[in-house]
Amino acid sequence: MNSMMQLNTKRVLASLEQIELAIDDVCQQLKVEGTAAYFITLAISELASNMIRHGKQDNEQKDDLNVEAFASDDSLKIILEDSCKPLSNTVIRQLVERDGTIAQYDTSIPNIPESGWGLDLIHNAASSVSYCRTDERNVYELAFKIEAKPAGNDDIHDLYNSFMNDFPEQKSL
Repeated sequence: MNSMMQLNTKRVLASLEQIELAIDDVCQQLKVEGTAAYFITLAISELASNMIRHGKQDNEQKDDLNVEAFASDDSLKIILEDSCKPLSNTVIRQLVERDGTIAQYDTSIPNIPESGWGLDLIHNAASSVSYCRTDERNVYELAFKIEAKPAGNDDIHDLYNSFMNDFPEQKSL
């Protein structure tokens, strides 16, 4: 895999824009466009946001979020690292064992769960998600399949239809 980008940034929410722009640039270099690029960027942004929000109390170092992208002909691997405390076993299970289907929830308005949506988003976008603790650092790896797609075939209606399949009770609205 070829290294496409390396970014060392502050662990503050304001850094998300810089991360998103860097991932968007990688997608453009790989000619990944439309909803595919959007969901890759969104998944990375969601994971980085979780790392910043949930790890900020654990670490005095603010310049501690590293993002690196690697690509091959058919895949993109994004690695995010920080030096916060290790994740608990419960959080690790939620991160790496999630089935990525929102359909497991009762999505009627009064029953929508308050948390967990970000993990589903990450798992729906990525082909694999992993976590390990190496050299006192948290290392998250997300892999995405890159599929060649002829120009003009990206249809926002496909995204809408996919969303509506996950929320069938909303079709009647």
